[in-house]
Amino acid sequence: MPASVWFADTVHPILLQGLQKAGFSCLEDYQSSPHTFSSKQIEGIVIRSRFLLSADVISLFPALRWIARIGAGMENIDTGFASKQGIICVNAPEGNKTAVAEHTLAMMLGLTKKVFSAANEIKAGIWKRAENRGTEVEGKTIGILGYGQMGSAFCSRLQGLGAQVLVYDKFKKNFLLPAHTSFAYECHMDELFEKADIVSVHINYVPENHHLVNREWVNRFRKNIYLINTSRGSALKTADMAALLQEGKLLGLALDVFDEESTSFESFSLTSSISDLLKSERVILTPHIAGWSHESNEKMAAICLNKVLALYAS
Repeated sequence: MPASVWFADTVHPILLQGLQKAGFSCLEDYQSSPHTFSSKQIEGIVIRSRFLLSADVISLFPALRWIARIGAGMENIDTGFASKQGIICVNAPEGNKTAVAEHTLAMMLGLTKKVFSAANEIKAGIWKRAENRGTEVEGKTIGILGYGQMGSAFCSRLQGLGAQVLVYDKFKKNFLLPAHTSFAYECHMDELFEKADIVSVHINYVPENHHLVNREWVNRFRKNIYLINTSRGSALKTADMAALLQEGKLLGLALDVFDEESTSFESFSLTSSISDLLKSERVILTPHIAGWSHESNEKMAAICLNKVLALYAS
């Protein structure tokens, strides 16, 4: 009997077609909850972020052998419990690192060059030159917080800009890729606080990182900074950002992820904190799309396909 797989989220068809070609029975159901899903004897679940795979949910499927998360973060899966049950969890951070790196670069240049605020003024028939004078990245210090797939890919895009790049990763030492050593340097967090002009956040979400980027944290930087977050919304306390912008401690803020998002990433709450940010011309907000390019959609599905098939190779 072929192994059954529940496709709980829509993904690029290359994954469905690949598993079917390999003999899997693929059940597409994008509406049911784990409790109402028709078959409890599935071997695999394919998901993005539609629901949480808690220990209680995982326990509903006694034959479950693997979970494939089409994305980078695994915070919507109780991976510890899954591991104890012998269930293998795979994801695909390799697949969207280019998309995240390019989006982060676009946000950084958009902030420093005032591209979006100037473009919006032109659309409104407003012509301002002096007020939209940009700041050059060359000669500045760019700080990267986190050097995983996303942070290292962003680092690659900074070569040739003429900036000094400082990289901090709490969990690594002697980690710089050889291609980065000519323009980037590992540092301690204190050095990042002392020297950075621009800071880009690329950390996984774990409870200890909850609201790590808050008012107190930003105020530890000696300089006024540009801040970018394309990692996870809960790593940054949105409620603190408007005041930091108003006080000038933040020269600009770019967010692709929000504490106010739903767990599925498909919606967010328009809170007073978000409303305050929308009033600032020094803010760029995008709807959790940094890693969601046309190309990454296919690459993540292909990577997960290969990882799942490898589980059955032996």
